[in-house]
Amino acid sequence: MTREYNARCLAEHLAAERRLDIDGALATLRPSCSFVDAPLRLRLDGRPAARRHYELWWSAFEAVPQDGTLHWVDDDHLVGEVVFVGTHIGDFAGLAPTPRHSSPSDCRSSSS
Repeated sequence: MTREYNARCLAEHLAAERRLDIDGALATLRPSCSFVDAPLRLRLDGRPAARRHYELWWSAFEAVPQDGTLHWVDDDHLVGEVVFVGTHIGDFAGLAPTPRHSSPSDCRSSSS
């Protein structure tokens, strides 16, 4: 891939996340993608698992995504971050809702 392609793909991915558009975000991922959520000790492989990861987060936090930040892109790698601001309203990885304000941050990285 080229730097330009990777930058465009990452920008589309972060824009879809800001719209809370799971299908749009998944469309930017390879079918064989892997999501690693280190704090939860999860590794999720493939788009169906990626969908479940989004649903886990987005159903637990009534959150509004802030502008995504493109951190680093070259021909082989890309790293981006999106920050969500909202309230913990649903079960999350065994944690009952707290109704507390939260701003979880999520960093994406990929290699082409």
